[in-house]
Amino acid sequence: MDILVIGDANHQYNLSFCKWIKKSANCSVSIIDFKSSKIQKGDYDSFYPLGGNPKLLNVKWFGSIYRAFLVKRIIKKNKLGNEVVLLQSAIPWTAIISRFLKNHSHNFTIALWGSDFYRYKKRRILEKLISNANNIIIGSPQMITDFDNEFGKLNLKVNLCYFGNEPMENLKTLKDKNITKKESCDSLGLDNNYIKVIIGHNGSIHNKHLEVIESITQSNPEQNYHVILPMTYGANKEYINEVFNKCKVSLKKFTILTDFMSEQEVAHLRNISDIMINVQTTDAFSGSMREVMFCGGVMINGAWLPYDFLTKRGVYFETVDNTEGVGNKIDQIILDFDVFSEKARKNREKIYELSSWSKTIKAWSKVLISK
Repeated sequence: MDILVIGDANHQYNLSFCKWIKKSANCSVSIIDFKSSKIQKGDYDSFYPLGGNPKLLNVKWFGSIYRAFLVKRIIKKNKLGNEVVLLQSAIPWTAIISRFLKNHSHNFTIALWGSDFYRYKKRRILEKLISNANNIIIGSPQMITDFDNEFGKLNLKVNLCYFGNEPMENLKTLKDKNITKKESCDSLGLDNNYIKVIIGHNGSIHNKHLEVIESITQSNPEQNYHVILPMTYGANKEYINEVFNKCKVSLKKFTILTDFMSEQEVAHLRNISDIMINVQTTDAFSGSMREVMFCGGVMINGAWLPYDFLTKRGVYFETVDNTEGVGNKIDQIILDFDVFSEKARKNREKIYELSSWSKTIKAWSKVLISK
């Protein structure tokens, strides 16, 4: 069985998917890298960079047509995609070749990420794309419900497959070795004497850093905790500077992380995360949230995020109705931290079942290979 993936060859989901699907099934995995990377990474059997003229790729409107043309040319030239084609992420320009992909495979499957579905402005183009798929993979029950409400006539194509989380294996190793929070703090050069409050998981404005900082300031000007803001990707310099200036005048103790972090460093960061704030505008099933929950951190999620399915499975987290309530919620947790922390520690096994590729890959294999 041959699987052709179209996506970002260096994205952790694709790297991990390739490794685990090959463990789970007797198959080969090739990838067309639409980010035009020149260096192959991962366990792919064949790697096809997008190529083409970089200047043309960035031309508005024409760039989309050009990308679609390049992918189509690679498939024809190398006679790819006769069995399974997996489109990882429903990017608008892929709609141009969606019928072509369906006609050149027995199973054209689209993995519909939360960011694709909830932030996809051109709904008509999205509908055209998914209507040409044989199967659609969605990573959370709530997102399936939302999909059904909008595209009900296509719901027979939908399959629930949780996206595995490769860092979870690193965290499991770290926890199995009983690495303490002090050891993780020492590894990251941080003071272990403060409760660590993490705001968001990247530099995107969707994490609402400025609003959360304002809420903290209004609630408790004399914070007795350490605020950490991971902004290693997803932000521009102007926004990072704006957040830094806000922190400087509002927070007693803070650290903004902007340098690339290794997998081991990220594992240590999750291990020291006592409280994490997740008040993004939209989300399907945040990987960083799962990692913090696995390590026993107390999550504060926006009540508007689609996590009812976690509650039904007995996963514990706190919620706020708006960003203004974050500061008070932090104070409430810290006031009785041992009680909240004990409840959070019980999440570990439940989150592992929903997040480890060793558990989730079976559903992917069934959709891609058995159907």
